[in-house]
Amino acid sequence: MTIFHYTKVEHDRIAANGAVLTQEQANKMASDWKALNKVLDQIAPARMGDTCLGQ
Repeated sequence: MTIFHYTKVEHDRIAANGAVLTQEQANKMASDWKALNKVLDQIAPARMGDTCLGQ
């Protein structure tokens, strides 16, 4: 079994890409996050806005 330590993966990505994430990967993550939040807001409209659901 091979175990990868997170810091090794980070080190390898920095060596290969100059960063843990490339700018393209970071942009995709940001757009995916926005899309996910839109879907979640449609499913549960009470979560929209800055208020806590329990309030």
